[in-house]
Amino acid sequence: MADTYPKIAVIDQGYQSTYSNADRMEKVSRNDLIIWGFYPGQTSGLSGSSITNHLTAIDAKNPAVKHAQYTIVQQINWNDSFFDDLEAYADTNDWWVYNFDDSTKETTGSANSYAVNITTWAPVDGSGYRYPQYYANHIQSQFPWSLFDFVFIDNVFNTSQLISEPGDWNRDDVNNSSDANTDATLTSRYRSGQVAYVTAFASLQPDIETIANAVASNPLDQEYSGVYDGGLYENLQDYSFATVKARVEATIPNLIDEGALIMNVTDAVSQQQGRFWLATTMILTNGYFSYTNDAVANWYIVRFDEYDLDCGDAIDSKQSAAWSNGVYKREFDNCLVLVNPSGSQQTVTLPAGNWYTIRGCLDPTNNDGALKTSLTLANADGRILVKTLAAPINLRGASRATCTSMTVPIGYSLAPKKRARR
Repeated sequence: MADTYPKIAVIDQGYQSTYSNADRMEKVSRNDLIIWGFYPGQTSGLSGSSITNHLTAIDAKNPAVKHAQYTIVQQINWNDSFFDDLEAYADTNDWWVYNFDDSTKETTGSANSYAVNITTWAPVDGSGYRYPQYYANHIQSQFPWSLFDFVFIDNVFNTSQLISEPGDWNRDDVNNSSDANTDATLTSRYRSGQVAYVTAFASLQPDIETIANAVASNPLDQEYSGVYDGGLYENLQDYSFATVKARVEATIPNLIDEGALIMNVTDAVSQQQGRFWLATTMILTNGYFSYTNDAVANWYIVRFDEYDLDCGDAIDSKQSAAWSNGVYKREFDNCLVLVNPSGSQQTVTLPAGNWYTIRGCLDPTNNDGALKTSLTLANADGRILVKTLAAPINLRGASRATCTSMTVPIGYSLAPKKRARR
């Protein structure tokens, strides 16, 4: 079945105790992909008091939504009882990264987490597993994977760059550098440890695709090439369009079947910034756009006017060069997407046909439903125009009665998107 754009992903990993809140469930179900942060065996805060029942309830609201479950292989949270079994087994098998001079477990940049030695320098357990293989077996037994589409793997870096300081990875009583540029052997073995986790998990759950949180730091090349189905590119607002374009074009060939990227913007960005990066996602990729307000939490579900458009499938391929006056263009069945990274305001003449700005609530000045033959875009702005203007707002079978600022959760009772799950 053909794709329908825009594709919207949400990272819903904070305050798991309120997952079952009715308003939160309604908002999250309207997305195309949800990256969940369920705890193993979680019952509290879930609809029906189980992960299975909760996902079933979300699917009832939107049968087309896809689900991913968060995992992380190179560290264990020692301050959370959900992971006590992993910590105890790592203790038993001596799987930590230690500082050579005092046998102290190295911590990571994430709060309350110890770094795990995922390389082949670490010993094997009684089953012949190192931690990546053991963790894969552990994770696959903890969740109802038949209801998931993806496993999300956090912090797939070149090496353990979040570790607090260099550690003795190879157990030779000398600390190795944690800098990928100065310790090529560690880099290779570390990356191979990440791959070992994916390989082991895939052997247990072959129908589950993989998403690596990595793209902002590396293009998933070398040992990672051909291993992951998708990747997350976080904090787009911290990079230039040229940097993002180069990294996207370097990463996509390294994904399985040139799989989908998730392009993520964080923090309280403006309407212009939001639509610029949404349009950029639709111009450069066949992937998902995600917005997260980290100033609040990863559960703060916010929607832009453009989220509920039905642009249909892409007519044009992904774009690698500007179309006119430094402006990029990509046409879809029902929409025309433009983005201006040129460095200055630009006016472009639109392709033949009737093109309307959408009628939006959050930005009625720009999204005013006007018929356009040309369009002026500020620098670092993006716009989506539609072929047919539905009344009163060009949304998927629904309209908004009131308008609310994008910086607060939005609880409109819109019909969820209905797409066949592939």
